[in-house]
Amino acid sequence: MSAEERWPGELDSNQRWQPHVVVASVAAVVLSGLLARGGAPGWPAVVALVLLLLAGYLLLVWLRTRARMAVDGGVLTVRRWSAVHRVRAEEVTGVRQRLSSQGPDFRLDVGGRTVFVPASRVRRGHSVFFDWLLEGNPGVPLDRGTARTLDVVRSRGLIER
Repeated sequence: MSAEERWPGELDSNQRWQPHVVVASVAAVVLSGLLARGGAPGWPAVVALVLLLLAGYLLLVWLRTRARMAVDGGVLTVRRWSAVHRVRAEEVTGVRQRLSSQGPDFRLDVGGRTVFVPASRVRRGHSVFFDWLLEGNPGVPLDRGTARTLDVVRSRGLIER
């Protein structure tokens, strides 16, 4: 399966990166133009720094948009940056919540390794994740934050379990 083709059961991304990229790029170009027009000593170095910061920001946005999540049968497939991980719910020995700027994401303990689940970066990510987990491994230990998020998802009627 190619990393860029759509996975079976893949959830749609909720990342709206376009406005952020446009605003940052326009701001960098305008600032660079103003610096060049002013002609102050050392302006080329400042313009280079502005463009370097823009490139770093664009790289960060690109990496964030690469997060993917799919549930196909009993298998959860996730990608955070580049590596693709496939996990069966029965293999999960623990779940820990990690707060991000977009909401809670999760770290799964799976046979001595940790798998990151970008649930906050896809539509219906939390409800699909908990539905998958509770169907395949209802007794898995959850940390306090994960248990609270599960209670919120249940109280909103997003899952039945």
